[in-house]
Amino acid sequence: MKKLFAIITGAAFFWSCIGAEPVINSPAEKAPSGAASAPAVRSGPAADGLETPQFKGIPEEARVYLKKVAEAFRSRDGAFLAAQGSPQYEADNRGRYDEETYLAMLFRIGSYSEDLPWKPQALPRLEYNEIIGIEYKNWNDNGPHLEVRANLIPKTGEPIPCEIVLIWKLPDPKIEGVYP
Repeated sequence: MKKLFAIITGAAFFWSCIGAEPVINSPAEKAPSGAASAPAVRSGPAADGLETPQFKGIPEEARVYLKKVAEAFRSRDGAFLAAQGSPQYEADNRGRYDEETYLAMLFRIGSYSEDLPWKPQALPRLEYNEIIGIEYKNWNDNGPHLEVRANLIPKTGEPIPCEIVLIWKLPDPKIEGVYP
């Protein structure tokens, strides 16, 4: 029995490595010919990545908070996401920008996630209804806060890089967004 299992597993691995198409038993199971040119649509969120070796040493309070943020993205809870700014950051910025621009600054998406010299550009916008999940990549302990790099996973298209600056030692952890 073990030998049969090894043979089947080996064959499956071989076919996946060479990129062979799976056997299709009926014409109804074939993908439409235009499917290759259509943008990829994801049916569900990717794993959040907090169980990977990169997050082994992250403080438990921060892990719990990041799981709440991941769940808010999966459930498209815009009220929760918008309320995650630190009190001063929220007071300074939330009323000055529309919700999508505020969320882009809060979660430091796209160009806000990079340390680039200032240049005029259109402000990125984060449309949380188009996001189905977040995948955390790595983190850095930077004294009073943690810098967490991640990718937001949209329904269609490429992942959106973001950086969460988490002030996790507060009684209620909050995020420090970027100031424009």
